[in-house]
Amino acid sequence: MTLLKKLLLLLTLSFFSTQGFASSCPDGSEPTKTVSDDGSYFVYKCASDSKNNTEEVNSLHKLLRQESTIIRFGTQADINMVTLGPKDGGYPKYPPYNGKNSLNIKMPLTTAVLAPLDLEFIGYKNRSAEMRKRGNKITRPYDDIEICFKSVNNEVLSLVMCIYHLQSSPLLPNFSKNEKCGIRPDWDIKKNVAKAGLIYYERTTGVYSYSEMSDPCGAKLGNVYRRGEVIGYSGAVGNNPHVGFRFKVLGKEPNPLSSKSRIKNLYLHWVQPSVFFKWKCFDPNIDFDSDVLAYPFNCNLI
Repeated sequence: MTLLKKLLLLLTLSFFSTQGFASSCPDGSEPTKTVSDDGSYFVYKCASDSKNNTEEVNSLHKLLRQESTIIRFGTQADINMVTLGPKDGGYPKYPPYNGKNSLNIKMPLTTAVLAPLDLEFIGYKNRSAEMRKRGNKITRPYDDIEICFKSVNNEVLSLVMCIYHLQSSPLLPNFSKNEKCGIRPDWDIKKNVAKAGLIYYERTTGVYSYSEMSDPCGAKLGNVYRRGEVIGYSGAVGNNPHVGFRFKVLGKEPNPLSSKSRIKNLYLHWVQPSVFFKWKCFDPNIDFDSDVLAYPFNCNLI
């Protein structure tokens, strides 16, 4: 096709495209118009056609705020616990319990949880139980493995991350194989709660003894897991399958909520994860800026 014919064809297509040939996108927005590779026709594309372009920062946030999405944001952190960055995580507005310092992400049971950045394994606590009783209410099951990490590359972002309500984790290979690292009958029974290393609570830091040779869960504290590696599988609390993600980020001022005598680092602050960080779908072929985290799940599941 000659250059003149191509120009005439594009002019004709442009005229007809203004006559309603390009319909609106499902979300009500207008499609983006581009020219085909051979220059012979127009291509109309909606953002949703490519999952809102999963290479872009926060590309899935809109979907994650919708009730109908198979993986979605749940209850966010109590704004009174957030001492660094934006306090309000936006929609959904499920009321958190007082002192909640985490973002719940609802996901199907046993969904693979991915490391959002390069992390060093620093601690764990296995609180999993067959049930938990609160007043007259009994919740079954009560999956509650918690694993904690610290960031490896701290030049731009220095943080710790703990995730909990896991059903299992490859980081604890002896889980359910060793009676001292199993599922207890009742969450409130403190006996046989396997734990080691550091666990970050609301206002304090738990520091527990660790021996690689005798650890009941077979944990290898100090191991480094790269962005995108599977670090756990999601669990459930009753009929609510989800995982809790809590992050503490290094700030310039002391955390006013921390107990000075029982904290590992007074300058670590709880943040609201959905809005504090930038997020992007993990792809081994995509470069991540140092301040961008990977969504902790396979984006193709959405």
